[in-house]
Amino acid sequence: MLKEYGRVRVRATGMYGTIVDLQPGEDHCEIELDGWQHDGQIDGDRQFPYSFAVSDLEEMVEVGRYERKAVFDSFDTVEISSNCFIAMTLAPTIVIMRHDSGVKLIVQSWDYETDETKELDTVEASKLLSAVFAMHADRWTEPFMPEYGVLDGYSWTMDVHSGTRYFTCRGMNAAPNELIELLYAVADEGLPLAWNGHEMLLPSNGDDED
Repeated sequence: MLKEYGRVRVRATGMYGTIVDLQPGEDHCEIELDGWQHDGQIDGDRQFPYSFAVSDLEEMVEVGRYERKAVFDSFDTVEISSNCFIAMTLAPTIVIMRHDSGVKLIVQSWDYETDETKELDTVEASKLLSAVFAMHADRWTEPFMPEYGVLDGYSWTMDVHSGTRYFTCRGMNAAPNELIELLYAVADEGLPLAWNGHEMLLPSNGDDED
């Protein structure tokens, strides 16, 4: 059952979003689509909610710990988003979309100054997917945290979707090595590296990061 602030999938396009206004008895509701899909939104504005017919939406279901592996094994979209208060515009979103002919990669900064996409063929896709599955992200049921306090840092979320089912992984000022290896694997395909050595950020001013 659709509910306000619930996650939904648009049937026609497969786009994901959140209901921000749902009135009882109305046949339309307002959806804020996830920011990386801005090319498919009116005027390319990721913040403005758009009206969709309720009948055009599918409710997303967050699965429990015992269903996570099935969702991970059959994923169609992995979305990794970082937030950093002191470097907001450099905070990346990395999207990995699997389809029959390969994999589509997207790397965007919060302000879209970085906005790059690449389609991977069978060989490239196989290499990238190996890095995805090496994470065993279905096991990441607890947030990643450092052993020491951090006043200014970053946080991240990773949503793994398979159709209308999904689960979320989180971290704050800490990321598992397998996730960092995935970010390097994305960079190996020619997209910007979204890891600066201690935070999940894109390099500033074109600086290279090791």
